[in-house]
Amino acid sequence: MEKEPTNTAGKTKGTGRSHHGISLPRKREKRKLIYMIRHGVAVHNIPDAATGKLPDQADVRLTDTPLVPYGEQQAQLAGKKVRHDLKQRRIDMVVSSPLTRCLQTSLFAFPPGQNEALYYCHEGVREAYGMHYPDKRHSLSSLCPLFPTFKFDSTMSENDDCWKPDKRESWNDVIERVDDFFHWLSTRPEKVVVIISHGIWIETVLRWFCPSALGSDGKRRVYNADVYRGEFVASLEADQADANGATRRTIQLQNVILLEE
Repeated sequence: MEKEPTNTAGKTKGTGRSHHGISLPRKREKRKLIYMIRHGVAVHNIPDAATGKLPDQADVRLTDTPLVPYGEQQAQLAGKKVRHDLKQRRIDMVVSSPLTRCLQTSLFAFPPGQNEALYYCHEGVREAYGMHYPDKRHSLSSLCPLFPTFKFDSTMSENDDCWKPDKRESWNDVIERVDDFFHWLSTRPEKVVVIISHGIWIETVLRWFCPSALGSDGKRRVYNADVYRGEFVASLEADQADANGATRRTIQLQNVILLEE
């Protein structure tokens, strides 16, 4: 992936003007408690026992790999960690990447029979895509019967039209998806949201919004089943809209921490 661009997180899209005698736009905030969890260990994360090397991700046989048993256990432990942190609060929505390992992690971490959360599948939180077959999802018609608990976003196509065999997403591409997803999230009514995603996606979020969450040098990696908690804040400028008539908003992540054992 290419060099990361300059961080402009927290700035409002568009420009506004103020004049003497004209009131400034009224601002109101929407706050959510969010948890970001990387999926458990999947088949393509297992190194070869003899060489210690990871599988060749250009191998078509690794398309949309599932969790291994250890990854399932990791997912269960991540769910317990979140529930312990929440105490008596309930989860309102679980948002998952459409890749099988994330959908599975969602269900192992938060069994549907144990809560009343909405399970939502959104392409905006998927891994950086292109070239690597583990990051190519199965068709929508094959995923829906396997994961009937989930509501699949209406914008998802039948086949994975995003994934290309000869081109991988850049940092700018992933950041744009993050931005679009967070603006979508800001329109949702849910107050406690769990996001099941991938290493690069979560690292991109943290480096863009709150690099200190990745250590003093900002270089800590996000490992399988890591759980980050933070406050999602959308500041809405109620009296102004952009060129398309949408309410202007600034997105921030505050007080982000890695939940320890």
